[in-house]
Amino acid sequence: MIARRHYDVAPGELGILLRHAIRPWVESSGTVALLEARFSEILGNAHCIAFDLGRHALLGLLEGFSVRPGDVVLLPACSFKGLPEVLACAGFRVAFMDLPDGEQAGDNCTPGVVRAAVPVHLFGYPTDWGRQIERWRAAGTVILEDCAHGPGMLRGSREVGGDTDGALFSLNALKPVNAYLGGLAVTRSDVAARRIRSRCGADTQDWLTVLQAVVGVRAQNLLFDTPLYGPVARLFGHPVTSRLLTQLNDGLLRERSRGTVGLHPALAAIALAKLATLWARIDRRLAIARRYDEALGMPCAFHDSCSPDRASGYFYPVRAQVPPGQVRRAFLSRGVDVGILHEVVDFLPGADRAGEFPVAWGVHQGVVQVPLHERLTSGQVEKVCVTLSALAKAGLIRSWHSDGS
Repeated sequence: MIARRHYDVAPGELGILLRHAIRPWVESSGTVALLEARFSEILGNAHCIAFDLGRHALLGLLEGFSVRPGDVVLLPACSFKGLPEVLACAGFRVAFMDLPDGEQAGDNCTPGVVRAAVPVHLFGYPTDWGRQIERWRAAGTVILEDCAHGPGMLRGSREVGGDTDGALFSLNALKPVNAYLGGLAVTRSDVAARRIRSRCGADTQDWLTVLQAVVGVRAQNLLFDTPLYGPVARLFGHPVTSRLLTQLNDGLLRERSRGTVGLHPALAAIALAKLATLWARIDRRLAIARRYDEALGMPCAFHDSCSPDRASGYFYPVRAQVPPGQVRRAFLSRGVDVGILHEVVDFLPGADRAGEFPVAWGVHQGVVQVPLHERLTSGQVEKVCVTLSALAKAGLIRSWHSDGS
């Protein structure tokens, strides 16, 4: 069975952890600052502040721009379910907006009511929020981009996240820069940066939190590489057991909040190691994505490594043309594991509000996550290509970017 995901592990990670445990006063000195400086270079000299979690980076950004508890924060209807939870716990009022689709711009809030908006770049593709951003700027709304599926996404040859008030990046295990845990708040405002750093403070994650994350992720990687994964994937392909697997991942990957603290220096060192290979890994993923495009007969400009509007290679989505469970069973019968529904992206407002956010609901219901990671062999890539071609001809799926963009 070809696993739909495999977490990036850099050579020497265990040595990094061991050295930081034995000699923290030597190894930890300046490591987090070095990671922040490296990200700052990538994003054009913006201020970067490292947090224990991506969602806490968002809280830091809100405080940096004087968005207070009780203010309305606008989230996309399709995103990570931890965001509205952490915002509500912090006292913010959460509203939702649809994803952009041509002329559609999707929030139901009166202009001026929304204090901050958090547009997302979904699945590692730079999303065009231009019309909405113009409207928010005119209304004085703080704009904080959700770039959790980056870095590596380009819009107009520039890294996304550097042209609005601020942005958040995730260092979660699934993300392009896997530090197992962590997030980064990014801004060009000197005043906001000072406020954000004051929220982060001097404390970092404890060693137990770090080790739980590393062991949990590596245990999953071991499972992906064994013959046991085939029966497990088929078992969790059932809707009921799929929900149980998602809850397991909530425990292993969607970290529990223990208060806002800084990133552990050992995890910062691991993130630096991942950054050193990021561009080569993106090129490898995009090369695989182009092979999938050929199998579907639909080229996508986002998968061109030299394109000014480039994906990060975080996901390869296709669109289900029939109920997603049927699509999953078809993939599994051919030895390819895929993700669907809540395994790929959460629909935050709840199914009873699907009619208010038709684009986001269509994304949630239609997206199918196809394997796209560095551990895929040429034989496995060819097997996925044959499967994609067969299922497309059977009318079960089509290219996510059906217009070729």
